[in-house]
Amino acid sequence: MTIQGWDHPVRPVMRSRQVSPSKNRAVRTPNRAARLLAIGNSLKAEYDAVATPLPTRLAALVEQLETQKAERKIAAYSFHRPPG
Repeated sequence: MTIQGWDHPVRPVMRSRQVSPSKNRAVRTPNRAARLLAIGNSLKAEYDAVATPLPTRLAALVEQLETQKAERKIAAYSFHRPPG
């Protein structure tokens, strides 16, 4: 189709049929959140199933180190605390 006096053909303007991003996002957000929550729960369950408990001896050593660390914090606080 050409317009009289124009050398170039006129093409009709094509409009996109896509839904606007704000409307599209509002529709999909609850489903996406539910899917991500399900994936997270599934991964946590798999990780917990694979995780092996700490051997008793190693658990005792970790607790001993944590106790020593706490005692050092208390000693450092008492040393730097003003008298009174």
